[in-house]
Amino acid sequence: EIRLSYKYPPFADLMKEYMDGILLFELTDQKVWSKAVKDSVGLQAFYNANKKNYPDEEKIKVSTYTCKNADVLDQLNKLRTKGTSDDAIKAKLNKKDPDNVTIATETIKRNQFDLDNRGLDWKSGSSTTTSGEGSIKKFMIVTEVIPVQPKLLEEARGYVVADYQEKLEKDWIQKLREKYTVHI
Repeated sequence: EIRLSYKYPPFADLMKEYMDGILLFELTDQKVWSKAVKDSVGLQAFYNANKKNYPDEEKIKVSTYTCKNADVLDQLNKLRTKGTSDDAIKAKLNKKDPDNVTIATETIKRNQFDLDNRGLDWKSGSSTTTSGEGSIKKFMIVTEVIPVQPKLLEEARGYVVADYQEKLEKDWIQKLREKYTVHI
């Protein structure tokens, strides 16, 4: 290789370019790519400073009460109007029969809701009652409308890491320019 470099200058230039490329790749990996993934404290601080750049959709919380029959549904509605908590409702209605009522709560994003709203309106307190198989009755109610807010770091991690890498690269290039004069 050493003889080829002297004998063929274009080959020497190609080898230097290849070596410089490998060095640049390794250095960029250390200073930017791997650092952004491994630096959990820096990533968290970057996320905290830029949360607004990662908005989530508006969401609602829907509670679904599946009642064994219409009598259980009537008892459920009486307890709900009194302001009884879900745990207390479950304890009271399932005392004799553990299958009288089941309660499930889910959070639904706006686009998912628009596809299948199940007879509910996009507002807190909106409710509907439907019949299931046999005598089963389902009562669904919107318990909360959650406004647009930033996604959690776990939900937006890929975007945050990419943006953090971009910031690290810009900062690194800025430090290099301050330290060294660029000659072209």
